[in-house]
Amino acid sequence: MIDIFSALNTIYLLNMQVRVINIILLILIWYSYIRTRKVMFQRGRNFTVVLGLVTINILFDIVAVYGLFHKNEIPYALNRVFQLCYLETFLLSIYGIYMHIMSLCGRKREWNKPITIIQTIPLIAAMIAIVFLPVDFYMGFDGAYSYGTMTQVAFIVVCIYLTMAAFGVLINRKRFKKEYFRNIAIGIIMWTGFITVQLYKPNFLLAGTGITVMMLANFLNFEDPKLYINYETGCFNSIAYRKMLKKTFAKSKEFCVCNIAFHEFEIIHGRYGHDVCQEILVNIAKIVGSYFGTDVYSVDEETIGVILSEKKYSYDDMDLLLKMIDYDYVVNENIIHITGYIDVVRCPEDADSLKELEDVLDFMKKSAKREKNLYVADHEFLDEKKRYSTIVQMLEFAINNDGFEMFYQPIFSTKEKKFHSAEALIRLKDKETMGFVSPEDFIPIAEKEGMIMQIGEIVLSKVCRFAKDSDLINKGIRYIEVNLSGIQCIDQGMPDQVSRIAQEYDLPCGFLNLEITETVAVESGDLLNRNMMRLKSMGTTFSMDDFGTGYSNLAQMAETPYELIKIDKSLIWYCYPMQRKLIKEDEEDEQAEESVHKSKAVLTKVIELINDLNLKIVAEGVETKEMVDMLTELGVDYLQGFYFSRPLDEEHFVDFINNKADRFTLDD
Repeated sequence: MIDIFSALNTIYLLNMQVRVINIILLILIWYSYIRTRKVMFQRGRNFTVVLGLVTINILFDIVAVYGLFHKNEIPYALNRVFQLCYLETFLLSIYGIYMHIMSLCGRKREWNKPITIIQTIPLIAAMIAIVFLPVDFYMGFDGAYSYGTMTQVAFIVVCIYLTMAAFGVLINRKRFKKEYFRNIAIGIIMWTGFITVQLYKPNFLLAGTGITVMMLANFLNFEDPKLYINYETGCFNSIAYRKMLKKTFAKSKEFCVCNIAFHEFEIIHGRYGHDVCQEILVNIAKIVGSYFGTDVYSVDEETIGVILSEKKYSYDDMDLLLKMIDYDYVVNENIIHITGYIDVVRCPEDADSLKELEDVLDFMKKSAKREKNLYVADHEFLDEKKRYSTIVQMLEFAINNDGFEMFYQPIFSTKEKKFHSAEALIRLKDKETMGFVSPEDFIPIAEKEGMIMQIGEIVLSKVCRFAKDSDLINKGIRYIEVNLSGIQCIDQGMPDQVSRIAQEYDLPCGFLNLEITETVAVESGDLLNRNMMRLKSMGTTFSMDDFGTGYSNLAQMAETPYELIKIDKSLIWYCYPMQRKLIKEDEEDEQAEESVHKSKAVLTKVIELINDLNLKIVAEGVETKEMVDMLTELGVDYLQGFYFSRPLDEEHFVDFINNKADRFTLDD
């Protein structure tokens, strides 16, 4: 008896040591898993559940082993409960591991309910059956173990799921990274080995160790959390953001997405640099994360985002958060006042897919004037987005299918008493889709969508082709004015484009006069100046367009090589009561009369200044004989407006030049 007890005690201690090692290994897995910041994708949630089941099973395993080696001291009924709890959690752990391995295979989304039910049948059948099946306990020199139908059924089901897991990994091996496949394969092989040993040597209680080894293999295949961290802000990165959004959309539940940034980003980025902007975003991210109690994502360089369930979203919440991210930030002893803003999109109400959500958020970012701090994708906004998208489609079609046409507004020379030039104006042919779309609407969209250089080339080609085919030079047209967008002005390929197209139609570059708004001229700086110098050397001339509406930078006007200054119609209309009312509708008549005199004085001085600089002047928006007479008397060189002609298509412009232009005088 002493020898039996001594042998049993040695084997018992050995078994307990193995289980202590299992517990230590699980604790290490838990520690590494918990301390690592991670986005809880569905795969991560599955792993958490399975790890919890395995931990519970190992604890029941310790209790069951204790019962086996003390069967003479513990009532049979209680020992049976120990074994039942161990086997039930063992089956659940095996099933959980199998399902997790299948999710690693990337097959989960391909399953349907019938297949899932079929795969669950062995588990459910076994868990129910073993409650009623008999079990007995053995204890001898070689150890202690349970045997009987209860144990046999449990191990049969284990073998079923083990086989299914091995088969699933094998047929889906191409879906795994090489190291992932290796880890899972080794885990399954070791798991199979432990199960096989216990089946043939039931006194070798190693099934729990097999599960622990399999969990280690799964943990090693857990996605590297570094892939999902933006270490500048400490937030999860855009990869994690998009993956989590995909998962959230897949649940088909209501949620909202909030993108958060601050108004002063561009100013601070330009003055203090990237790092300071990121520090501010870190502060905002901490406030947002603490306020909502949720993960925060770095969406891009200047934006952070959160994903909220619908119940967490309200206008009051957002207003309170905006107050929290309205604060003073100190850098280099300078105080910068930060004002945040939030873009909110409700899903799936306002965006029912990741692509649509990204489109909505991108449009909010591009179109919002940022005059307020909270922007919600309401119906009015979505209608505007739809209009924007329609215009984009119209532009794409027009670029590829000759969908633009050019109109020309004649320009009258007060000195020569004839029409000697014209301004080219682009129009969309498509009037059926949404009616007339002004260039003031579609040109900014073309700039944002990267189409403006293609459109610019189309305009230059159409103007040059028309000039050559209609022989405009011999009809007295000295040049055609063509508007340049801000992007065209700074594109270093633009001078070559102008030269190439002019040569293609055998026209001198001087036939093209390029109009540049004063706002664009001020903002474009040296890039524009380099382009202008290259074009000027080719003979191209320039006009400052819309003078009087933007910066009115007189130094810029003097330094930049313009030949013409185009005075905007607003500066002229302020001098005439009827036209002034169109601009300032709420102005009192008495106040308007006094302001008209001041406006005429300003216009007179502006014209004198431009003449003193030896620059030619074009007055836009000329609509009455009174305007013609006053502007001519003040020394304006050229007049353009509805008094002479509206913009004309090619056929009517040629007819105008051939017939009416020669007979038109200032006395008409």
